[in-house]
Order: sequence, then C-alpha cells, then structure tokens
Amino acid sequence: MSFSASGDIIVSGLDRERLSEIARKHSVTAQAAAKPPQDTMATKKPRVGLYRSWTGNIDEGWTRWILENYGFAPVTLRNGDIQAGHLRDRLDAIIIPDAGTRQIMNGFAPGTILGEYSGGVGETGAEALRVFVRAGGTLIAFNNASLMAIASLGLPVSNILDGLNDDQFYCSGSLLRVELRDVNHPALWGMPREPIVMFERGPAFDTKSGFRGTILASYPKERNPLASGYLLHPERLQGKAAALEVFYGDGRVYLFGFRPQWRGQSHGTYKLVFNAIYDSPSAAKPTAYQRPAEPANAALESWRAATGKVRGDLASLLADNRAFFAAKGPAAVEARAKLGAAVDQFEKERIAEIDDAGAGLDDAARRKSAEYVRQLRRLATDLRGKEFEGSVDADSLAERYRLPAIEQEIAAPAAKPK
Repeated sequence: MSFSASGDIIVSGLDRERLSEIARKHSVTAQAAAKPPQDTMATKKPRVGLYRSWTGNIDEGWTRWILENYGFAPVTLRNGDIQAGHLRDRLDAIIIPDAGTRQIMNGFAPGTILGEYSGGVGETGAEALRVFVRAGGTLIAFNNASLMAIASLGLPVSNILDGLNDDQFYCSGSLLRVELRDVNHPALWGMPREPIVMFERGPAFDTKSGFRGTILASYPKERNPLASGYLLHPERLQGKAAALEVFYGDGRVYLFGFRPQWRGQSHGTYKLVFNAIYDSPSAAKPTAYQRPAEPANAALESWRAATGKVRGDLASLLADNRAFFAAKGPAAVEARAKLGAAVDQFEKERIAEIDDAGAGLDDAARRKSAEYVRQLRRLATDLRGKEFEGSVDADSLAERYRLPAIEQEIAAPAAKPK
C-alpha cells in the first residue's frame, strides 16, 4: 500500500474485486495498481510505542484502546523502557498521552510508594527521547504532555496560556473550531478544512525565532472558535496555533494542544494521530513535507534542550527564595540551607550543562552562550541573598536577566538559509 501526493490510497498485488470488497467494508476509496507509481509514498506498518506511567492515566488507557482497535498494536513503554534508550532500534513513533510535565518527569515521589513504581522518565528518559527524535523518530504529544516535550527538547515554542488564572482564560472542556493551513500536508490528509477539536485545559502555541516546522492548525483569527460549550476570553486563542509539527534533528515532534482521541469519542480527529504515526520519516519514503527546511543543527538543538529546562528551574528556585525570606527563627535556618542546596545544584548541573552545550556552537553563538551563562551565574547569586517581589514569575525573571533575548540572538542566525 502507498499514498499519492494528494492522499489517494494505492494498493498493488491485490485484484480489483477483492480491493473493492475491502474498500466498501471500511468506507474508504482505493485504487488498484500492478505496482506503485513512481511519485507515491510507500508505507509499512509503523512500530508505535505508548508511554504508560505508574501514576495511572486515563488518557493513556483511551489511547491504547483506540490504537489496539485500529490494529496499531502499540508497545507499552514504562519509565525504565524509555530510560534504557536505543528507542529508534525498536520504534518509529512514540506517543505521550495527556499529563502534566511533573507527572511525566517525576511520577510518584520516592518513599511514597514501592521503589519500582516511584519516579518518572527523569532526565535520563528525556535524553533518550531527544536521541530518538534526532535519529529520525516521531514524538507525538497530546494536550499538556506537549509542554513536557517543549521543555525537554528545548523546542522554540511557547504556551500563550501559561500563567493565566481562571478569570483571564477558562475552558475546562468544550468543542472548538480550528482552521487547517494546508490540507495537502500528510499529517492532515482526509481532514476537512475546519474541523472541531475537544479542548480541555490545554495549551495554545506561539512559535519563537528559530522555529522549523509547520503550523498544522490554528484557531480562527477573526471569530470566536467556540462551537459548543463554554469559553471565557476566546480572544486569547484567536489566531494562535492549536497543532504544530516541529523538525528536530532527522525526526519531528507533533504537538497537539488538545486531545485528538478524547475518551474514544472524538472520531473526527483520530486521523491527526494516525497520520502523524504514518508520517514518520523512518516509516515512509520522504515527501517534500518531511524534509526539514534546512540541515539540522545538532549542537544548537542540544543547547536549546539544555536551556529549555531553565524556566522550570527558576520557578522552583523562586519558591525556595520566597520560603526563605518568609521564614522566621529556626525555620529560616532550614529554609536558607534548602535554598543554598538548590542554587548549588543549579550551578553545578544546569549551568554546567549549558556551558558544555555552548562549546559546540559556532564562534558567534559560543560568545553569546558565554554571556547567557554569566547572566545565569549573576541570577544564581541574587537568588541566594535577594528577595524577589511576589509579582515575579519564572518568565519575567528570565527577561530581567536577558535570557530570552540571548536565546533569540543565538537562534536567529541559525534560522537563516546558508
């Protein structure tokens, strides 16, 4: 079986009568051919892995049920399976169902459950996923799992809903309209121009400087995207991306800011999942859509992956900083020790990691990376002895020390064609 450039199904090695019988049974159209034409995209059955945490995840259960019913036979991946690495040897695509970043990365805290079931994928697992995608694998993340993929791989993508409270934006489960940019893209084959998606407390995306990939779907810019349900402040979503394809190394990451397989009910968006699985570079002959616009810059992606973790670090360090300055008496001594240990670890591990990653960049970018590291060290010093106002969050703190500006300065030259 293969696909034409327009998405038609071409089947060779099967007589027309038998093919017509199968097509009628499954309500599809297909063409019989003695052999696949030259311009078709050949396919093979993809090897799909599905992450299954020990914390229990209803979204994983529904995803597994759907994949099994449609014949994908997903391989269950526990934390240890991902951490063991060599994922490209076994899999073409990996799906991370909807879950928070902490749930995926950390799981159950040590000591709260038997050792075998504590923890999450951790940094070891995140590095294994980075290696998997760089080597040509496809990573597919649903809803809030997209934020884990963005942070762990250092993708040049932001969540425009981050930090908003329920008075500023609220959508706990509603049907929203999206607009597809290019229905001829293999990830969108078979989809209508304006499908409906199930949005449930998910993200919406903006791309940053250095982004390589495709905006697959976005919310209407000139009208309210609400189709059914309740949506407070729809203008927050209007014109923003709902689904992205991001090139990373030789592979790609699909970020869905919604749940395309919601509780086994949203049949209209199943194709987004199935197309993403089949559109793996390792599972099919590359099409124009599958070729990154420029050669992959592994050193830059490594640096992005390292710096992508900084916002999470800053959020934790800010909490420790505020706890110390709010504490009194003996509690302050304990809080100071905790803050000092956290900053020490940040300097020893995260800043050192970014410094090492910067060494692989070109001369101009390396100098900017050194400036980035200097700003981080200055920030770390201030966290030890300076109280930050309550209005400051991780993003505004990063801006105060010019971190986003330096990130863009490094990414911008790399984004220009050579």
